[in-house]
Amino acid sequence: IAILGTVFALRCRTRSRAGAQAGGKKAAQMEERYMVEIAISGMTCSACSSTVEKYLRAQAGVESAEVMLILEKAAVVYDNKVTNAVELCESVEDVGFDGKVLRCGPAEQLGASVAEAQLHLQFDHGDPASAEAWLQDHKGVRGCQQLKASVVRVTYEPTVIGARTLLQDLQMALPDHKISCAPPQENDQTAAAREHAEQLWTNFKGAVIPAVLVFVITIILPGCGVHLGMLHCASVFAPTGGVHFHVATMAVLILATPVQFVFGAAFHTNAVKALARKSPNMDVLVSVATSISYLYAITIIVCNATHIASPGDTEEDAMPAMPGMAGMPAVATAQGMTIELGCSALHFFGMAPILMAVVLCGKSIEMNARIKTQDSLSALMQRRVNTVQLVTKTDEEVVPVELVEIGDTLRLYEGAQIAVDGTLTSEQPVYVSEAILTGESRPVLKKQGDTVMGGTVVHSGAGLMTARAVGSKTALGEIVALVSNAQATKTSTQRMASVVASYFVTTVMGMAVVVFCVWLWLVKSGRVPVPDQLPNEPVSQVEQVLFAAKFGMAVLMIACPCAMGLATPTAVMVSTGVAAKSGCLIKSAEALEDSAQLKAVVLDKTGTITVGAPHVTGVCLTPFHSGVWEQCASQTARHPKLPCVAQVHGAHNEEFEKAFWWLLGMAEAGSNHPLATCITNAAQKTLGCSTFPKAKDFRYRVSRGVSAVPEGIPIDIRVGNVAFLLETAAERKQSIAEDPALAFVQNWSAAMERQGCTVVVVHALVDKKVCVLGAVSLRDQIREDAIGAIRFFRENGAEVFMCTGDTRAAALGIAAEVGISPENVKAECLPAHKGDFVAEIKERVKGRVAMVGDGVNDSPALAAADVGVAIGAGAHVTMDAADVVLINSELKSLASYVKLAKETLWTIRKNFVWAFIFNFCGLPVASGLFYPYVMLPPLAAGFAMAASSCLVVTSSLNLRSFKEPELRGVPAPQRKGAEPEPVSSVPLLSRCSKW
Repeated sequence: IAILGTVFALRCRTRSRAGAQAGGKKAAQMEERYMVEIAISGMTCSACSSTVEKYLRAQAGVESAEVMLILEKAAVVYDNKVTNAVELCESVEDVGFDGKVLRCGPAEQLGASVAEAQLHLQFDHGDPASAEAWLQDHKGVRGCQQLKASVVRVTYEPTVIGARTLLQDLQMALPDHKISCAPPQENDQTAAAREHAEQLWTNFKGAVIPAVLVFVITIILPGCGVHLGMLHCASVFAPTGGVHFHVATMAVLILATPVQFVFGAAFHTNAVKALARKSPNMDVLVSVATSISYLYAITIIVCNATHIASPGDTEEDAMPAMPGMAGMPAVATAQGMTIELGCSALHFFGMAPILMAVVLCGKSIEMNARIKTQDSLSALMQRRVNTVQLVTKTDEEVVPVELVEIGDTLRLYEGAQIAVDGTLTSEQPVYVSEAILTGESRPVLKKQGDTVMGGTVVHSGAGLMTARAVGSKTALGEIVALVSNAQATKTSTQRMASVVASYFVTTVMGMAVVVFCVWLWLVKSGRVPVPDQLPNEPVSQVEQVLFAAKFGMAVLMIACPCAMGLATPTAVMVSTGVAAKSGCLIKSAEALEDSAQLKAVVLDKTGTITVGAPHVTGVCLTPFHSGVWEQCASQTARHPKLPCVAQVHGAHNEEFEKAFWWLLGMAEAGSNHPLATCITNAAQKTLGCSTFPKAKDFRYRVSRGVSAVPEGIPIDIRVGNVAFLLETAAERKQSIAEDPALAFVQNWSAAMERQGCTVVVVHALVDKKVCVLGAVSLRDQIREDAIGAIRFFRENGAEVFMCTGDTRAAALGIAAEVGISPENVKAECLPAHKGDFVAEIKERVKGRVAMVGDGVNDSPALAAADVGVAIGAGAHVTMDAADVVLINSELKSLASYVKLAKETLWTIRKNFVWAFIFNFCGLPVASGLFYPYVMLPPLAAGFAMAASSCLVVTSSLNLRSFKEPELRGVPAPQRKGAEPEPVSSVPLLSRCSKW
């Protein structure tokens, strides 16, 4: 079964890939691509979800369909001109499940995650249905849903209409209704899961007492030597005869009936639905096994009760051939007729209620454990306050957080949790703890104009903020959406398990029939004796059937497709929630699976290995173009607002220095590159100014630098790398190889680059002539955890590479400090070529490759890698090119994620081992393959079936105790001069002369 299932699954994967390619072509032809999310109730195992998924995909106009068992919902992309959401929901109901449309709209719109928020309305007086009808047609309202008798959930677009405005419009339209804002309600899937768990627990509590009593009567008392055959009561139904019933048999019948048909009714109902849709599931196995035992025991009682002896029969003739009769004393009636009921009915009656109670207990534990797997996501959703302090023009008031609108002013105070995303408007800075989102324990300083995120806590200080995002577009809302989407995806292993599970139940039922027939033939032919058979006593047919039925029922009871179906999704759900609590957002289950099997990790240098905040460590001002400096000084002297004030002739070195920094700051002020920002800040600090005049002609050259022409100064300033300088000279057809200024700068740059510094060369076009003016060296501090993280990757079998656009000398200097081999360094690499480098690494290591970058200019490489990791995302958590987003900027978080991925994959494998042991290894034992040495009774098989799912879910829940790795290694050493120093403390020309 395992081999055939695996082969079939691999064939299905090949077909699914071909189907995905065909589906992509079909999607391109679709004019109206819509997506609908449907809540599905009643699914108990992966066989159910596979059935629904197959049926949905078979519908006309459906492009793709994914059914999530744990989340109990389906996502369907379809052509709106062929079908619609209502018809797809009815398709779910056609296969025997309850469906409900959660949301529907254009696929691109839903995929783009349009800003939306929810408002819960409490109707203390009035009809919610009339309000729901009015809201459906209101501008900005995306949908309404009545949750309870008096609570309506409204989904709206906060960028179109505010919550308070919407509530006021509703109150004006329905003045006779008394409407207020209700507290946030639990989402439908979690509420339905809790209700199902409560129902299972209620049924188990009702079934456990009868099951315990049956266990005592059928197993404990006989084990203590109590002869149940002597307990009987007589009732005379005819003047010529009487019928004798065992007291124990009647007691077990009374106890077993409500367990079978009241507390276990859901199994039988679901089994009928599953058989009707020709897709048997675990409910069918439970229903068939318990129903056979119950009905067979009833048949035994009826046969005995209707057996009436004639007056002329002897004692032996009056005795029916029942199991358990041998050696038992006969009981005579007043009319001389004798009937003795054996104990076979007791055995089968005992199995039904006990098995049902065991299954109910197991399913209850499993459902509660499945709910716990969503605790991390629920905790994320609950990380918000219920009320905020709204500041208006005239007053302040406390309002529910759901009534906050974009643009509102909110008050922050020490210890308060920030409700929504916004910007700090007060001049007084505050310290904010972002540990709830990023896992960083140290408070972060927030100044006026800085972004603050909802869910974070004001550590110290107080002030005002302006709301900029509410609902799904907040950082917390996007995190919840990413985690939810990741939990809804499937790994290749899970898809294979679903395929095997879809055929598993049918195979097991056929196997049970075959096992029963084989054992019945063995005992009837005398090849296998029935145990506990007295010498010289014939074995009745009922005893033979009972003995063979034990093996068939054991096969039915031990088989559990749920364990295979839960092996992967439960582990993925727990791990994605654990990662989110640490500031690591996993976008898909495939990314988690690939991350556990990495063979190489490619790290960007700036912002990944280094902190991404460079500082100026040295400057070089060439003394070979004094005419250019004099021209610059003379032009800048004409602008009284400019900080550079100098006379043309006889200018001192400090004056040339001011002119250099002014030109440099003016050119870099128009760029947002980290190096440009650092240079601009250094220029502002040196000159004592806050802004620079806007350049007349500013241009950004990709992977080269910037160029700018100052207003009123006929000099084209160009700032960038050496390649930019050489390209400029080539464009002007000018040879600068013999220029002493170039040699001066190159020698100085080589010395700086050997220390791991990045050098920016400043040159200018003056009268169409290229003049080298100087250079600036910058160094970025290496992250404290870089050495330990890189060592962790190597120890876990992943080769580490570095890819950067910096010069090779600077890249090798950084690589040597963090422990990356020189042959694994790719320098002077353009952003467009980083993807090619990742492809080369994939071909080299013959395995999965992860690319780690800041997501700014690394998008091609992130998309080309098997796992793209964006580090330091902050509030921008929806980077499209990345598969994994790290909110903070620490490499130890990346190491923790890789360790979590490995533990998740190990947990999934353990779960499949459990499922394999209980199913594919337990089935041969249950079928009697090792009899008489090992025999598995149906009751023990039922315990094993219940234990299999519980063990799988419990194994996944162990991931909640995940511990981050302890990175070995000391913080990266910083060379002398790494700390920033006042750039104007020593005259630049004197510094150059010292050099």
